[in-house]
Amino acid sequence: TPRLNHPYRVPEGATISADGHTWGRWGDLGNLYQMGDVVHTLHLMLGIDDIDPDQLILMPRLSGHIDRMKVEEWPARYKSNGISVLENLRMEMSMDREKGEILFTLESSQAIDEGKIRLGPLPPETQGVQLLKNGEQIQFEQIQSGDSQWLWVQIGGEKTTLYNFTVKY
Repeated sequence: TPRLNHPYRVPEGATISADGHTWGRWGDLGNLYQMGDVVHTLHLMLGIDDIDPDQLILMPRLSGHIDRMKVEEWPARYKSNGISVLENLRMEMSMDREKGEILFTLESSQAIDEGKIRLGPLPPETQGVQLLKNGEQIQFEQIQSGDSQWLWVQIGGEKTTLYNFTVKY
């Protein structure tokens, strides 16, 4: 809640005027019960799946009205040089739906042995997609899921800790 004390704490509820211009929080502020759904939503948006340390899977989700996300120092488990490590990731993603462009950056503390990233969503009729990784065109898998198309790309096995992806559609 901007302009109020503790703007990132979730209230139990809110009262909104009929015209939608005025609203206010009510109830317990920052109770872990209502905070749980917000934290879960953030986890879904980031899409970091590190349950299997043999392969890090990233599936960031930006819904229709959100066009940018950024996370720094998010702990994730993955293999680096054959050893399971718990290290921090930095991710940033932005979408320009009018221009047909997605920018995605992933930076890890150590090189990732194996992983895959899902980028999108793209409109269902999308064809002629170009995907660049660190400035070079690469292969990818384009799939239809739900009402959108998505791109899957493999990462890892390189000594790099920084990946920059550009999708043009």
